[in-house]
Amino acid sequence: MIIWHHTYGAKNNYNMNKLASKCLRNNHKIKTVGEMNDYIKKCRQGTIEKCKRYNCLKMAENLLKTLGDKWNPIKCTPYKENLDHTPRSKEANKKIGDSPTLDNPDIMEEGEPEKAIRIFLKRPEEGKKNLK
Repeated sequence: MIIWHHTYGAKNNYNMNKLASKCLRNNHKIKTVGEMNDYIKKCRQGTIEKCKRYNCLKMAENLLKTLGDKWNPIKCTPYKENLDHTPRSKEANKKIGDSPTLDNPDIMEEGEPEKAIRIFLKRPEEGKKNLK
């Protein structure tokens, strides 16, 4: 989403019209929240040179702080929905083996994206070929 005059950002034209903001827009060519976040990370890591004329890094950080928690990539952290299995139900599923188990309704998956994909198919009727 575009960082400049963001729908959920603080309505503060004062920050948008400062020299540092204009430098970020025109010289650094930053348009989106993701590009702003990348700029901050690269400045901190030293992979790009910090803009010394207008202190663009500080302005970039301030602009990201004006966004709500939902839209700010720095503040977005996963939260627990209390949908996942309890340790007791996980143990019960392990004991079942190959028979059908309860689906884990936890929507937060860690690791590779392949672990997060779930495909639900109808069981084949007796005498029909298995789906592969």
